[in-house]
Amino acid sequence: MNRSNLIAAVRLAPVLLLVLTAGCFKSEVSANLMFIKAVGIDYDEESKDYTVYVQMLDFSNESKRESAPGSESETPIWTGKGRAKDINIAFNQMYDSSQMRMSFTHVSALLLSRKAEAHMTRYDYREIIGAHPEVRFNIWIYGTDEPLENIFTAKGFFNLSDTTTLLHTPEESYRQQSMVEPLYLFRFLREVNHPALTAYVPELSLDTKSWKLMEKPKPKMKFAGAGFYRGGKFAGVLTEHQLEGWPWMNPKTKNKLLLIKKDSIELGTAHMKAPKVKITLKLDAQGRPRFHARVRLKGIQQTMMKPVPMAEMEKHASMQIKQQIEAAYRNSLTIGADPFGLEEILYRKHPGSWRQLTRDGKEFILKMDSFDVEVAVDLQTSGKYKPL
Repeated sequence: MNRSNLIAAVRLAPVLLLVLTAGCFKSEVSANLMFIKAVGIDYDEESKDYTVYVQMLDFSNESKRESAPGSESETPIWTGKGRAKDINIAFNQMYDSSQMRMSFTHVSALLLSRKAEAHMTRYDYREIIGAHPEVRFNIWIYGTDEPLENIFTAKGFFNLSDTTTLLHTPEESYRQQSMVEPLYLFRFLREVNHPALTAYVPELSLDTKSWKLMEKPKPKMKFAGAGFYRGGKFAGVLTEHQLEGWPWMNPKTKNKLLLIKKDSIELGTAHMKAPKVKITLKLDAQGRPRFHARVRLKGIQQTMMKPVPMAEMEKHASMQIKQQIEAAYRNSLTIGADPFGLEEILYRKHPGSWRQLTRDGKEFILKMDSFDVEVAVDLQTSGKYKPL
């Protein structure tokens, strides 16, 4: 080795030593941490106690599971819980017996029980984030009427990573079947603090009938509706069936199957995508708001159950979607919610009228005659059927 190469090697040695030492230090620190992947909160109305749940995943087994996804052996999902009058004291109860430091840097979901949804205020959410500043705001938020531990221990498919469930990665499922749009915590906090917006939280439930492994039922998560908040207060929950028309008013809807009917006769099915929605506002002679929505949808016809001309199929699809939107609006009025964001339009365009009519957001002003909608559907064929 010549003198110049020897000098370069001597200069490079400290850098290599630093890299190797840093890698060992990082792996050693990671091995002494318990990574929390999800946080759940329940509330007892009688005792006024909060119960905090955590879901922990074993990341050391992720590579093994990905290399052998068909393995029948399942890695366990650890859960923990603490109970106290204060949310942070409930967390501290778990610290007493956690054996290792609990890290919240990998949290990707916040799950609320129905009682917690009804009780918690916007300040409670700030308390959670304030006590654990490493928790990011771009985590998913959900509500549920199921026991929280049942949601936390529900597995994915094929022994893949337990992060491949709706709780942690809902995007792909929403692209295939758009019902309730998944929601990040930062968006919920922004909307729940807005004076004229109705905020929502997607609801999760467990489907115990659709899936089996070796003839044994395996519960899987599904979207079951949404819980709504108005003026920072919990308004109530509407089921997936009650909100059937909601996706047609959401331009972010990726894909939704429509079973086209004429009365009770099934004509065919179509996949509808990306609705174009335009809402106009007019004030009547008494100064009350009147909202008119124009919805335009394109879809691909998948099946034809009856030999019906395409124009007639589009007509019945338009009527059906219109009825579903109107039903979703009627259902939302029963709990004083505004999932279509109509009040926010009034707030933006006529802030003075909004303040006067709602008494600065204290009163819900939407009525049955406040909203109407017209729908137009453009259907195309997938090539499997020749249009009549």
